Amino acid sequence: MKKLICVLLAAVLLFSLAACGKTASPSDDPVSELTPDCGEEPVNVFGINGHKLSEYRIVYRKTNVPSQYLFVARELQSLVAEKTGYTPDIYAEDEKLPAQETELLVGMCEGREVCDDYFYEIYNERGDYYLAVKGASVIFAANNAGGAYLAVKEFAKLIDKGGELKDMKQKGTGEITTVACVGGSITEGSNSDDSNKNYPTYLQEMLGPEYFVMNYGISGYSVVSTDQFAYCKTAQYKQSLSLAPDIVIFALGTNDCNPTSNQPYKAWEGTDRAQKFEQSVKELLDSYKALPSNPKIYLCLPCSLTKVPGDQWNADEWSARIEKYALPILQSVAREYELPVIDLWTWSRSHPEVFKDGLHPKDESYKEYALAVYNAMTEGKRGE
Repeated sequence: MKKLICVLLAAVLLFSLAACGKTASPSDDPVSELTPDCGEEPVNVFGINGHKLSEYRIVYRKTNVPSQYLFVARELQSLVAEKTGYTPDIYAEDEKLPAQETELLVGMCEGREVCDDYFYEIYNERGDYYLAVKGASVIFAANNAGGAYLAVKEFAKLIDKGGELKDMKQKGTGEITTVACVGGSITEGSNSDDSNKNYPTYLQEMLGPEYFVMNYGISGYSVVSTDQFAYCKTAQYKQSLSLAPDIVIFALGTNDCNPTSNQPYKAWEGTDRAQKFEQSVKELLDSYKALPSNPKIYLCLPCSLTKVPGDQWNADEWSARIEKYALPILQSVAREYELPVIDLWTWSRSHPEVFKDGLHPKDESYKEYALAVYNAMTEGKRGE
């Protein structure tokens, strides 16, 4: 009788394997041989109030720096795909995207009523977040993308536990490194056709979601505080201080050397502009050094200009002014303040192809500029 039962079991096994287009073969792993693979998707044992993750899509909050929440959305997408075998689609919140029950909402999406309760519950602490489930919706609520990423990491732990996730509301906090990119038109992203293609955006992607990178660049503004367009007079400057960043990337000084005749007060020869420049650099740096966050400040040496057809910037004269006046002062201040230097002057002279109009990168070439900054920050420890 035992022999008959064994023969019947073997026949059933062979039939199931044949149904999948396979033949039996010896194996050191009998469990895998007894589990026919018919090309089915991995079983999702994790549920959310009666719904499977395979029913979900990701919707991320649109801001003036969309890449920040988009980056977190992509991390969430990868996490779900890795753990369940299902890759959810990603959408930016939009009036034309009607809400559905089964959504993973990254960053308090304003177009979703289910997120409304969280706008007033998130404090201004940079790492605060809520991970919440309300009905079929999962909310990764935070006041910045870094906080939302912390919520995503908590969600990963819940997926690993498996089972059914019911309505919940979990508050947490964590360490987020904030980065303030201070500068002129190159920092702002001038010359790009896509407003999201600028060096702070690419730097965010390179540093990863545990960093929160903000763009405080504004085109045409200079260091010297008495200039008509001085950086200290801008809203961007005040906002960069309000952020209380952990890191400041200080990339000003190019516009102070602009030889344009429309701004005669920028003449250096035979004037006291050098003294004003040094004093103003120190005043700006002191304002950041005085912040309670005690930020690490990277002082960037300005880029050299590249002479291109049309030469709308008078590149040779502008570069000569930077080299003669701004560079020595910035290098001296960096030594006095013991600041790490990002030498974009030397780098730019060996990469003229990056500066499409002779002064600014454009679109994808901003990634090369960001990589130069990133490599200097990380000392080349993480690859190109």
